[in-house]
Amino acid sequence: MFNQWVAFHNPDLFENPETFDPERFIRSPYGTKPGVEERVNVDALKRMETIPFGFGRRRCVVMPMGVESAALAAANLFWAYEFGNLIDGDGDSIEPNLDALTKGLTNHPLPFKCKLKIRSNRHEEIIKQNYTHATPVFEQFERELSKEDRDYVERVRARL
Repeated sequence: MFNQWVAFHNPDLFENPETFDPERFIRSPYGTKPGVEERVNVDALKRMETIPFGFGRRRCVVMPMGVESAALAAANLFWAYEFGNLIDGDGDSIEPNLDALTKGLTNHPLPFKCKLKIRSNRHEEIIKQNYTHATPVFEQFERELSKEDRDYVERVRARL
């Protein structure tokens, strides 16, 4: 069994691997230390990006669609919202615990609270227009929603 936690926390490849540092992927396409790409097999680094989708013959066949869909969803969120920390009663920022992860074969952060602020009235207008336009598509997948979820969807749509 492949231990992906060890692979992605290798201090020979990654500067401060325990530190949350998304900017490392701006400095290097694989988030590695300077010079690593000259020392190691770049094909091996490229394969590391797809490890969560499995390996070899058992790899997820729709992996490219999953990767592109996740990138598009993230881009839309960053386009629409400003992200920030919540503020406590004393006016101090509440930092999320970046070490709070699920346990298991693949890890991801446990739920945490943050502040989302729509970037502008125009952004809000565009989101509402697109949501309304997509409603017929969404409705096809809502047939088996619980009553509670159907009520929630109706309340959201009534506000548009």
